[in-house]
Amino acid sequence: MPPIAILTRPAGRNGALAQGLTAAGWQALELPALELRPLPIAVADLPLPQDYDLVIFVSGYAAKAYLQQLRELTGQTEWPAAVPAATVGAASARALREVPGFGVDT
Repeated sequence: MPPIAILTRPAGRNGALAQGLTAAGWQALELPALELRPLPIAVADLPLPQDYDLVIFVSGYAAKAYLQQLRELTGQTEWPAAVPAATVGAASARALREVPGFGVDT
């Protein structure tokens, strides 16, 4: 019986890892433990990037969800040039760069 890996990342985010494990002779069980979705927020409660010296995103999903809310709630489609944006990892940085209209450079 092959070793078993239980993958608990949100649905749709285990594919590459599951394929790699399967190719290495493992059985990969995808059992998502989290569901990612943006929380509803009033426009008055949405933090604006121009009010901060630095904005740090902890995940690619967080960056995309925040930027979408910023665009939808405020109409702001450009990232303030004077406000650096940072991420905690390369995948998050790639996700941030993929957001159209936000010229964020990492």
